[in-house]
Amino acid sequence: MVYHYNLHKKDMHTPFSAGRDLQLGLPEGMPTYMHDYIGCYHIVDCNLGWLLEQISKKVNMDRTVIVITADHSIFKSNLLESFEQYAQIHHFSIPAKRSYCPCWIYIPNQPNRQINGVFYQMDLYPTVLAALELQSHPWKGFGINLLDERQRQQRDTVNETYYQQLSNRIIIHNALSTRF
Repeated sequence: MVYHYNLHKKDMHTPFSAGRDLQLGLPEGMPTYMHDYIGCYHIVDCNLGWLLEQISKKVNMDRTVIVITADHSIFKSNLLESFEQYAQIHHFSIPAKRSYCPCWIYIPNQPNRQINGVFYQMDLYPTVLAALELQSHPWKGFGINLLDERQRQQRDTVNETYYQQLSNRIIIHNALSTRF
């Protein structure tokens, strides 16, 4: 089933009303936010499936890199905590005390793998450069190549606040506009 749905509508955010009326066969007694969130997740999943199918009809997937991510995580710690007991009983995997932002990267001829850790939006640029085999590009960005285990392990231990400040200077204050 494919839902053609405008994913920019506010009802895909809290309180997830777009997923409220979907009948997905979820267990009885599920917290309302969890049910509605899973419904929204289902809508996004169906739309992404449709989009990827359309892309694969038009381009050579052996020469295409696709990056799908979100601009922020959806659950704050207190909302995650409200799901913990229910999740444990029903064997759902919910990250403990941490909200995560998804990032999915399709790279042709690469094995599927999951990379866990703390990463930043600035890591996308060097990762995409590597996926495109453009490591010789003159500007490497500020982050690390997430595909390189050595870089992930050697990430400098600068306080996370530093990365947030750097990101704000670049994005909000357009700090690079006068440099190029």
